[in-house]
Amino acid sequence: MVFVTFNHKGRFGNHLFQYLTSKIFTIEHGHEYIPENEFILRNYNKDDIIEVNEDNIEHHIKNKDSVNKHICCNDYFQKSYLFTNYRNKLREIIFDENNNDRFDDKCIRDYIVGTHSFSLNDNDVVVSLRLDDFIHNPGDKSEILPPQYNIDILENMKLKDEKVYIVCDKINYEWEFKYIEFFKKWNPILVQNTLIHDIALMRDCKRLIHSNSTLCWIISFLSNKNERHIPITYFNKNQFLYKIDESDKLYDIQPLDHDEVHDLNINDNKIVPLAFSIPDECIVDKIPDKDMLLANLIPGDLSTYTFGKDDQEKYYQMYQRARFAITKIKGGWDCLRHYEILMNGCIPLFENLKDCPDYTMTTYPKHLNDEAFLLYNNWSNSNNDIEKYNILCEKFLDHTRKFCTSSYAANIILNNIKNGNKVKNVLLITGNEGFNYCREFTWIGLKRYIQSIGGVAVEYPKLDFVYDDYVDSSNSCKFTYSKRLTNDYNMAEHEIIDKIKSQFWDLIIYGKVGPDEYCNFPLYNIVKTKYNKNKIAFIYGGDEIFNLKVKDKKAYHINYFNVPIPYHRYNDYLNYYRQFGTCFVRELEM
Repeated sequence: MVFVTFNHKGRFGNHLFQYLTSKIFTIEHGHEYIPENEFILRNYNKDDIIEVNEDNIEHHIKNKDSVNKHICCNDYFQKSYLFTNYRNKLREIIFDENNNDRFDDKCIRDYIVGTHSFSLNDNDVVVSLRLDDFIHNPGDKSEILPPQYNIDILENMKLKDEKVYIVCDKINYEWEFKYIEFFKKWNPILVQNTLIHDIALMRDCKRLIHSNSTLCWIISFLSNKNERHIPITYFNKNQFLYKIDESDKLYDIQPLDHDEVHDLNINDNKIVPLAFSIPDECIVDKIPDKDMLLANLIPGDLSTYTFGKDDQEKYYQMYQRARFAITKIKGGWDCLRHYEILMNGCIPLFENLKDCPDYTMTTYPKHLNDEAFLLYNNWSNSNNDIEKYNILCEKFLDHTRKFCTSSYAANIILNNIKNGNKVKNVLLITGNEGFNYCREFTWIGLKRYIQSIGGVAVEYPKLDFVYDDYVDSSNSCKFTYSKRLTNDYNMAEHEIIDKIKSQFWDLIIYGKVGPDEYCNFPLYNIVKTKYNKNKIAFIYGGDEIFNLKVKDKKAYHINYFNVPIPYHRYNDYLNYYRQFGTCFVRELEM
């Protein structure tokens, strides 16, 4: 008689893999399984023992020379392809009431055929979680899955009366309670019972959302399911636990960094105001000479829109010659015209600025607007007025240089990204080929900064119009934002994608997103598996406002074009994507 056993490694789930590996040899070669302690006591001659590991197991399963040797399995064997062809036979063996196999002092079957305390319906869902023991200090990376993996699956299930059970070890730490809080909308039943009880619950449920736990996978493997959701993290380079049945759903998931685990907070997903900006070099060095009180261009009066696509300098000179210029809300409160007035050393007269939301146009010099109107409305062209004007205009210019530039907008991005001071390589996924001033101007500042520190900043697809060799064949006026960057673009699509997969990028930004921006999130299926939310940003540069103060699902506002816009459409969109990255929003109220 020849025997097979295994060397115990890891926890109970690991032991089950090792045990079932041993049983494959009983199926293929007729070995009899005995526990490790008994195997050791028999003191076999080393020449009569074959040590099987993950590198040689397939050889020994197929090799008939192994029939007459004792087998000691000495590895983890966490590869689904080793087991799937034997699934039915392994299930028969482990559930056989005459199976008395043991792990030393433990009867294996007792753990697999236990009972639980719940009455399950076929549509109820069990969620397996691994929390504290998946913290792997020292090092940056944990093995803990982001809550959003489970949330997305539960959302797609569109649950009504079905119950949700969460199976996990005893919760002890504050961050674990915060993790569980992400599931509160489903009123889950938290199950922290004995190992035998929890195995029984995972075994009997028909819908199981796997953790990246060996125990969860092997119990699911031994049971029948209508629906399985299995995460693939690639955290353990020797673990390949994929589909059990063909209908199973697999998900590529990036585990959380340790700092992300301890920063978990359902109410702390960042939303940051991001106003329009202008390239730093566009701001005049000093107040220009003036020969007009008010600029000729009057917003809304199309007869005053006299500048063609080649008239950028004439357009600038118009504002430079004027002391004041009228501006106001356009498609949204923020508008490039405001900043073109400012950068040309002209004082803007912003109509109805008091109605602008507090978190919109946060870098615009709102505090100077009343003073500007007071001076304009009482203008007499006296020396005293001119002196007051020069003082006020310098205030506007100083504020513009400090807070309204592309470089300042880049700082807003980096200062609100975790470890933003360490960001060196940035990918902007442009989302939509149309123009978006928040995206363009922020990118101009950010790319210049990244280049200055020797990093790599690339957009995909390329924004041709921001480069100095751009040839404009259209009749549109691309004032201020076009031809600002030196064309050093030399990265092919396949290289960009490869660098996403290899986690080369320190930050990935999706520009021009939002319900009114028609973004389909290119490459997101790859990005979300390789990058956590601290390394993803979204730029919401559209005209419509995200007013998070409005909770009423039926509430709407009338926009500039007299179109009723439902608040909830925008707020729901923002609240969804804020879970995946930091959201930088142009039109915002909180």
